[in-house]
Amino acid sequence: MKCHLIAMAGAAMLSACQVAPSTTETEIAISRAPITAFEAGSRFAPICQVIYPNISASITAAQRQGFILDSSTGLFEHQTDDVQMRINKAKCSLRFLTSGPEQAIVPEFAGGAARSTTNLANDQNVSIGTEDAGNGLTRAAATRTFEN
Repeated sequence: MKCHLIAMAGAAMLSACQVAPSTTETEIAISRAPITAFEAGSRFAPICQVIYPNISASITAAQRQGFILDSSTGLFEHQTDDVQMRINKAKCSLRFLTSGPEQAIVPEFAGGAARSTTNLANDQNVSIGTEDAGNGLTRAAATRTFEN
C-alpha cells in the first residue's frame, strides 16, 4: 500500500445538502459504482476536515450525503456508490473504489476537497493510501485522525 500525506484546506460545510434518510440501516446494494477521486474529495472534506471531530454532526452530515450505517461493520455505506465512511473518536475516514490512474488520485482528491470548501484557513493533514483492486480499479482511503 502506498501512502501519501497531503495538506488540504478545510472549510465551511456544503451549502446544498440532501435530506437525511429516515432510517439508519438498510440493505446495501451488492454492486455499487466506482467514483472519481475528485468526487471522493468533495464528500470527504465537508465532513472529515470541517465538521470532525464533532462525531454527532459528522454522522448527520454523512447521512445527508446518502450514507447509511451498516451496524454489522460499523461503516457508513453509500447507497449507490462504492464508498464507505468510518466516523468515530479515533478517526474520520473515507474509502472508495475508483477507475482513475493511481498517480492522479491524490491531486484529484485534493481538487475535489478544495472545490467543496470555502474556508482556506482550516488546514488539516490527511493521509491517503491506495492499492490495486484489479480490473483497472484502485481502492483508496483518506483518513483524518482525531489528533490532527
